[in-house]
Amino acid sequence: AWGKGVNPINERVTDIKDSLAFLESYKANKGNVTLGKQVVVVGGGDVAMDCARAAKRVPGVEEVTIVYRRNIASMPAEKEEIEMAMADGVKFKELLAPVSYFNKHLTCEVMELGDKDARGRCSVTGSCNMISLAADAVIGATGARVQKEFLKDIELDERGNAKITADNETSVPGVFIAGDCKTGASTIVKAVADGKTVAK
Repeated sequence: AWGKGVNPINERVTDIKDSLAFLESYKANKGNVTLGKQVVVVGGGDVAMDCARAAKRVPGVEEVTIVYRRNIASMPAEKEEIEMAMADGVKFKELLAPVSYFNKHLTCEVMELGDKDARGRCSVTGSCNMISLAADAVIGATGARVQKEFLKDIELDERGNAKITADNETSVPGVFIAGDCKTGASTIVKAVADGKTVAK
């Protein structure tokens, strides 16, 4: 029960293509979609890698660049996914935070690494220096939101996730949670494992 992806720049900017909508369109049209020559994907997770690799295969696309506000070492995507994107010729531009997209140019603020947090990830702060990237299309892949309205009758924990038993059953008898809706974005492998737990 995922909603649309989170717009990485501004909720009012409609020119940013939603990652999940792009992937659905790409699959439905067997890759025959229109993106232009230069494509920028914003994000550092597995969905961003999927979008970049798919965009690279779209007819007419010459260059695909992934823009991420942290460094590559901090990307949440699986290492293998990053390596496959690189092998496909996807370019990576780290420490860039998108600010605006207008007239086929994505303006980004150059970020600077700071101290590490409790999870070991370096904080980032804006440098106030801006750069512009040519982009016929920008795909936002910074994450997606769980559609919480589906959980309105289910008891939630302090983090807003559904309270579940060891068998993934919620406070509503016969209603189970599996996959990303359980604790947030994760892998297909974990979602399948949840499905097996629920089935048993």
